[in-house]
Amino acid sequence: MRNSPRPPSPDVLESLSSIVKRIYSDPNVDDKMLRDAGLAERPGKPQYLTPNVPLDATSNVVGPRAVEIRWKRNGNVSPTVYIIEQQTPSGWVQIASETATKFVHNNIDAGVMQTYRVTAKRGNRFSPASNEATIWATNGGVELRVAA
Repeated sequence: MRNSPRPPSPDVLESLSSIVKRIYSDPNVDDKMLRDAGLAERPGKPQYLTPNVPLDATSNVVGPRAVEIRWKRNGNVSPTVYIIEQQTPSGWVQIASETATKFVHNNIDAGVMQTYRVTAKRGNRFSPASNEATIWATNGGVELRVAA
């Protein structure tokens, strides 16, 4: 007849509890590591859904060398962050991130076409990019026109 295991002492339980709390609070320990160690994923962890594509991106002149880019949320709620990108000769470059649905880009160069797009980000998930909004500067940067 085998002896049944003795329950752990309060000191052992306290030590184990302390170790588990440290593991769960360590941002370097991800859910895969927890599962691999036989532990449950973090409780109450938000489950992020892929955000919707921001809609109707537009660009409007708001100053001699400034353009405001606006878009619609398309049902995206907090904690959605919007990534504003500008097209450059070498590709798309992030120029800002906002939680609002507008961004003002200052110091636009005269005689250079500017094209923007917006992507929504929630957690580690990204939406496809919005439509492109294009403007160009003329007359030495004094007059900006919105492309159709």
